[in-house]
Amino acid sequence: MRFSLPHACFILCVALAGATAVSRALADDAETCANGTDDAKLAACTRAIESGHSQGNVLAIHYRNRGLAYRKKGNDDSAIADFDTAIRIDPSFAEAYRIRGVAYRDKRDYDRAIADHSEAIRLDPQSVRAYVGRGLDYHAKGKLKLAIDDYTEAIRLDPTHASAYSNRCLAYVDGMSDLALADCNEAIRLDPHLAEAYINRGNYYDDQDHYDRAKADYDLAIAIYDETIRNNPYDTSAYLDRARAYGLREDLDRAIADLNEAIRLDPNLAEAYYLRGFMKQIQGDVGAGDADILKARQINPAAFGKR
Repeated sequence: MRFSLPHACFILCVALAGATAVSRALADDAETCANGTDDAKLAACTRAIESGHSQGNVLAIHYRNRGLAYRKKGNDDSAIADFDTAIRIDPSFAEAYRIRGVAYRDKRDYDRAIADHSEAIRLDPQSVRAYVGRGLDYHAKGKLKLAIDDYTEAIRLDPTHASAYSNRCLAYVDGMSDLALADCNEAIRLDPHLAEAYINRGNYYDDQDHYDRAKADYDLAIAIYDETIRNNPYDTSAYLDRARAYGLREDLDRAIADLNEAIRLDPNLAEAYYLRGFMKQIQGDVGAGDADILKARQINPAAFGKR
């Protein structure tokens, strides 16, 4: 069958237009997968993965990004599965190891978290975030010297990293060291909006029996979380963090109100149930507290099961 020249040109133009549209859609999905948020990011990453057009490190990045989207939704199991796949595709993907380590820490699987952060450091010895992450893992296991060593290395690599100073401050607080205050002050100087630094300094002051100073720092942290929640009223992590700050200030009614809101936004947020249960027990409502803690263990037995 022969086509006239104009007819053939028309068919070619249609085919090229279709190819261009497909290419544009693929590019849009890749962009949203990398920089989008919430369900849009999750859907775009899934389309990018299932399109069959990506291979090697690019495909591994799509899986890493979808894993991040799952983590944002509180689904650490699906996130870890995607990070596993990203690492299987590209075993040299240091960032995939690092973020999988964070997910394992959230599940309180600290040994796996340490292993992943250690591999991330081996692959990328300049990764400040991997040193900070492993420091948090060690700290969670009570290995304060190893935690402090990692925070110190992170600070050596990046002397402007406020969170490294803040985390080392807390490690010094837990180790009853007077070095804590200088680190918290430096963290706040570097980032005056770092709420965790005010909380850690408040903990230092509380241990020193300077209760007014501690309360003032907790109030500053709460004010920062207030602003975060105003800007994003659907951020469950901000409600959790503010609840902790209220708890430290011994304002349990407000802490529980924040946990109620976090649970309303995400009925499967195990940590919110666990914290609320603990606070209800302190208030004397032992039955309701036990029920919340049981709920947390049912949702996430690995993190909140009996030990």
